[in-house]
Amino acid sequence: GATGAVLSVRITALPAEGQLQHRAADGGWAVVTVGQAFDAAALAAGALRFMPAAQASGGPGHVLAGEGNRRVHYARLGYVAVDGLLQSAPASLVIDVAALADRPSLQLQGGATVRGSEDMSITLPEAVAALADTDGSESLLLTLTGLPDGAVLSDGVRSFSPGSTQRVVDLSGWNLTALRLQPPANFNGTLVLQLQASAIEASTGERATVVQDLVVELAPVADAPTLVLAP
Repeated sequence: GATGAVLSVRITALPAEGQLQHRAADGGWAVVTVGQAFDAAALAAGALRFMPAAQASGGPGHVLAGEGNRRVHYARLGYVAVDGLLQSAPASLVIDVAALADRPSLQLQGGATVRGSEDMSITLPEAVAALADTDGSESLLLTLTGLPDGAVLSDGVRSFSPGSTQRVVDLSGWNLTALRLQPPANFNGTLVLQLQASAIEASTGERATVVQDLVVELAPVADAPTLVLAP
């Protein structure tokens, strides 16, 4: 190379997905174009960054060949090193973006507190859960915990009663608009149930979970006494 020449990297190919950006004179970020060059000092100062598309990932854990969202690699950029007179052979940089599970949304229609009476079945509010990442890379799991012994949860077709080995009910496939709770016999007071919505990232198994308490208040009801007349 030339004596005293400054070594730079010139971009020859941009990633097909995501965006390569450089620090602009005003301190903001601007899109890199093919042919732009950046010297070693600029690179060391963090003058380049890569921004993947929202909710996108690619790399280990994915099985589809090639580059792009949900593939074995996410992106690739091409470059050559130049010193003013000579340049290197073309090279490329592979960019992988690790998948992260996004917190789903979870709401209870009509509020998070329901009121009923002792020994009476009570309708529970509909739980509405949704994924934030909808590109197919995540699955949604909705569960309910906190049911006391003797309680029965039902949607008219399915039913669940907690036992010593199973106290969490997976609500996948349940009719969430028809959930009813039969409290334990003679129970009155307050139950605090807990709904959990989890987004599960397929490539890593990572989970992001949101929790919503569901309060069930049961008013006492007097039971009719028994009367036995001795002969």
